[in-house]
Amino acid sequence: MRLCHRLLVLISLGSGLLRAEEAAPVKAAELIPPYAYCVGYVLRDPVEGDIHGKAVEVAADAPKTEAKPENPQGLGRPANGILQEGEPLVNVAALTALTTAQVRLTPEQAKRVLTAASTDGKRFPVMEAYEPHHAFVFYSEQGQPLGCVELSLSCNAVKLGPQPGAASQSLSRFDLKSMATLVAELKLPLTPYKALKDFDKDKQEELKFAAKVKEEQKKELNRMKKELEKKAKDDPEAAKELEGVREKIELLEKK
Repeated sequence: MRLCHRLLVLISLGSGLLRAEEAAPVKAAELIPPYAYCVGYVLRDPVEGDIHGKAVEVAADAPKTEAKPENPQGLGRPANGILQEGEPLVNVAALTALTTAQVRLTPEQAKRVLTAASTDGKRFPVMEAYEPHHAFVFYSEQGQPLGCVELSLSCNAVKLGPQPGAASQSLSRFDLKSMATLVAELKLPLTPYKALKDFDKDKQEELKFAAKVKEEQKKELNRMKKELEKKAKDDPEAAKELEGVREKIELLEKK
């Protein structure tokens, strides 16, 4: 099984399912400022010895600003992805070094990216790992990155760089299937998948696994509930814990 899939453990899924409340969904279409054009990139995995400032030809669409290598000696493994806090929004050197393919989107395709990043599509379990292999960067006429939607198709996660100088945000509402479909239509590699059908098959397996984990959680919570109900009458701490377990069961039923 893939690394991301192996990292889908009970505790990580449970923490996502049993949050007391979710923050208001972030919508990419509302946070990314007006832009001139959008470029889609395919990113390889960083490896030991990568130099972010490596001179690799990207394209005329990429930003022209020079970026200082984060790792001038080529030692260690750079962080995954191209988003960074502070300015510039996109780590240009990392983008240059990690890009394996790219294409300029039509205005309609760029809107589809923002729609998919703002729409509550079919949910898949988010993995502990984050291994982004695709990014859509929105540029000004001068080639300045204004926003970025970075995604990991295998880990079911999407991050948004809303504007230069702001920290990236992990989106809780997005349509991953629409994004994968667009990547395929752009004839970009669906890394790590060979084709859209492989993506679909993998997601179905993940949903089955998540359903199994959820059922195990329900059984364990109900077991705890029964035990605590016996103690709650005479034990205030048990009564308090019982209340928390009941809330978790209620939240789990809503998922």
